[in-house]
Formats: sequence, C-alpha cells, structure tokens
Amino acid sequence: MGIDMTESFNETMEKFNTRDKNRFERK
Repeated sequence: MGIDMTESFNETMEKFNTRDKNRFERK
C-alpha cells in the first residue's frame, strides 16, 4: 500500500512539474 501511494504521488508530482515547465518555457 505504501509503495502504491508513493508511486501515485510521484506520478502526480511529475504531472505538476511538467505543467510548470511548459508554463515557464512559454514565457
């Protein structure tokens, strides 16, 4: 269960990081 939570968290963080990166690069 802990591993699943960590993997889900990492996936969510990756999505946020990718979105932020795209937003910053568009400036």
